[in-house]
Amino acid sequence: SKSGTGIEFQDGTIQTTAVVAASAPTIQVFTASGTYTKPAGLKSALVRLVGGGGGAGGMNSGSGTHSTGGGGGGGYSEELLAIASIGATETVTVGAGGAGGVGFNAGSSGGTTSFGSLLSATGGNGTSASAIPSLGGAGGVGSGGSFNVNGSAGTSGIGPNDSLQVGGPGGSSLLGGGGRGVRNATGEAGGAYGGGGGGTNDVAATNRTGGAGASGIVIVVEYY
Repeated sequence: SKSGTGIEFQDGTIQTTAVVAASAPTIQVFTASGTYTKPAGLKSALVRLVGGGGGAGGMNSGSGTHSTGGGGGGGYSEELLAIASIGATETVTVGAGGAGGVGFNAGSSGGTTSFGSLLSATGGNGTSASAIPSLGGAGGVGSGGSFNVNGSAGTSGIGPNDSLQVGGPGGSSLLGGGGRGVRNATGEAGGAYGGGGGGTNDVAATNRTGGAGASGIVIVVEYY
């Protein structure tokens, strides 16, 4: 049983105890680049981050027989950092999502997200525009953490002929899904965070833009 000064055992002895109340963790979220300042009393911090999603290629009017693949999802990295490994300040870089290609142009790749020099994740690759269904972009790569996950590759443009062409869906990150592939419309943007943009196609006399990738994020869970 427990007494007011400790734990009482069956033989009547009492083991005194020191009770330390742990503070609830706090969370800082970065959706844009900035600076992390280490709080006083911090014991450790769990850092989770994802790179930007890749943008899908676009197409030009009357191209007809091609569709673009979806952009790749951003990579992911996670690490529980001891207080000694965290500087007084750390530069936080949040990778932007890649832009979708306009007309017959490729989409751009997503940017790299990083927490100082300790861990990072590259963005997903953008996709090209071509006269045939283009391949989806490769996923980004996480590094530096004890748990690193590659983003999913985007799906290739789909369809054997004009009447069945459709853009490929964007790849997922660990924190966000990819945009849907569409037909005769602007590609759907990637989901938050790090999802790749969805591809598109065209059989009408209108330029189409591929879906943009979603930006990355950095999440810092602080323990005291």
